[in-house]
Amino acid sequence: MPDSRRQAAAAARSETRAAKGGVDRARAILVAAERLFATEGYPAVSLRRIADAAGVPLGLIDYHYGRKEHLFAAVFARGSRNVQARVTALQASPPRPRRPGRKARVQHIVEAFVAPVLGRAPDAPPTYALLAARELLTRDTPLNRKVLREQFDPMAHAFIDALSDTFPDATRGQAAWCYQFALGAFVHHLTDHRVERLSRGENRRRDPAAAALLTRFIVGGILEAMAQRPAVAT
Repeated sequence: MPDSRRQAAAAARSETRAAKGGVDRARAILVAAERLFATEGYPAVSLRRIADAAGVPLGLIDYHYGRKEHLFAAVFARGSRNVQARVTALQASPPRPRRPGRKARVQHIVEAFVAPVLGRAPDAPPTYALLAARELLTRDTPLNRKVLREQFDPMAHAFIDALSDTFPDATRGQAAWCYQFALGAFVHHLTDHRVERLSRGENRRRDPAAAALLTRFIVGGILEAMAQRPAVAT
């Protein structure tokens, strides 16, 4: 069995055991690894640190997941439900707007992209989203590219397809840029802490209440950018 499938299967088995109420040290390893990878970065975290954080013997990580890169892949496989939640929201029928049109369709696309992550309780830090943000922003390695390509590219294509369908006169290149710009705003919101200082205490970082403002910001940008005719090289 390929490594990615092996780790995904291991993650699924651990979730099943946890659902039955058993003591699940395999799942504890994944939870600890996700938190440490998200907060400190993959290169800085050793398997010993993860074992200590999970409260398990070091050899148990090798037993369940093998090498560190396999554990890293398993963390992303476990978190794939977060990605699927956004694709499911995208594919759901949007509420019927009073004024149907492109703005309503873009609103639905952006809400599907933002709400499943930012709708979490304030006391439940989105460690998986933070991990993905860290990997998108700070690293470019063969392992990083492989995991992001497998776990996130299908979702990205689904959202780019939706934008292309909404704006048939625009190019896919425009839609791809808009997706990346939206992703940049979204990731910055997840990782930024300066807003507390810049707002002089009026805002707090990762405030779920800011989701509506972020959504309006992205929707407005997409509507403006996709309406422009692409430049033609001469």
